[in-house]
Amino acid sequence: MSYSPFTYSSDIPTNAFLHVNNCATLLLNDKDYHIERPKGRSDYLLIYLARGKGHVIIDGKDHIVEEKQAFIFHPNEPQSYHFYKKDNTVNYWIHFNGTSCKSIINSLGLNGINILKLNIDTLDIEQMLQRLCHEFSQKNPFYDQICSGLLITILGLVSRSVHNSNLPKRKATNLVEQLIGEFRANPQFSFAVEDLAEKFSISKNHLIREFKKSTGKTPAQYMIDNRIEKAKELLLFSNYNIIEISEFLGYQSYSYFSRIFKKHVGVSPADFRARKNLYDDEDIKPL
Repeated sequence: MSYSPFTYSSDIPTNAFLHVNNCATLLLNDKDYHIERPKGRSDYLLIYLARGKGHVIIDGKDHIVEEKQAFIFHPNEPQSYHFYKKDNTVNYWIHFNGTSCKSIINSLGLNGINILKLNIDTLDIEQMLQRLCHEFSQKNPFYDQICSGLLITILGLVSRSVHNSNLPKRKATNLVEQLIGEFRANPQFSFAVEDLAEKFSISKNHLIREFKKSTGKTPAQYMIDNRIEKAKELLLFSNYNIIEISEFLGYQSYSYFSRIFKKHVGVSPADFRARKNLYDDEDIKPL
């Protein structure tokens, strides 16, 4: 049986040069989702996987889209994609169209592409997606224009990431750059310093010394701070509850996550979310 989690229609015409018809972030861990649109839609659909994986059928072939990757359907293309409960997938999706959509997609080199193979460092893309979902859900004055601006930024970042992923792999300028990229791409993982030292064939003490010389922090401190910053973003701009956020970031215990968060931020995750009107003129509600 096929069904879709989306109960609305956003397949609408527009006179805007670029328009976000609908967007959201979803945690798909309650059941399997099978989306079938044999005739497609008249707008574009972009889906980015923050966690888990998706199965996309293109010309009868099953493509697995992994975490930190994306896919796009163009107007009137058949749409067939699936998410399975066991994968605990978290995705961001955007339906969009506009009078200049086709020329923008062409200029960014995204025409004729469905599976978007992104460079591993997608932190900027995720931040823009979070902001877009927040703006769209709040519908404050001029949100349409702001959403259009965020969308074109997202498309530009996606195009850049696809372009960079196709370039010959550039060797990181130093060990610290490689480690920072790894930590940012995988905030849910706690990397053992011993394992990192072995991977780069250096001593544990040398790794810690070089990292601290460049960042002012040990690798362990940097990993924790990176997690806390990601937690703050999710508390501000996502609809995940606090337990889901703690699990998303790799904490096995919510109480431990809460203690660590309060130690670094000064308030509990619940209080931080409740006080997020400090970051905006309007109260920000969960998406």
